[in-house]
Amino acid sequence: MRIDGRAEVAGLSIIADQPDAAESLAHHQELDMLAAAIRALPKRCRLVLTMRKLKGLSHREIAIKLGISENTVNAQIALGITRCRDYLSTRGIGAKGSK
Repeated sequence: MRIDGRAEVAGLSIIADQPDAAESLAHHQELDMLAAAIRALPKRCRLVLTMRKLKGLSHREIAIKLGISENTVNAQIALGITRCRDYLSTRGIGAKGSK
């Protein structure tokens, strides 16, 4: 195939830069491990963390829905994040103290 100009180059189909099968599998395994870490949290901690991080509720909304103080919400979120990070770290995912 001969290419004579930019318009022709732009029209060519190029394979998208996507992760290979190994990268995709590793990503899915990490997500599964994160789900396991969240399931391992104490019930209230798990509930607060999922309400905040997955459902996007504010600290105030969570406090009202659960009948707890906003300080308790803050503490439960911090605890949940720390425990999830530690859970993943002990299984070789991420580095303790990183992002």
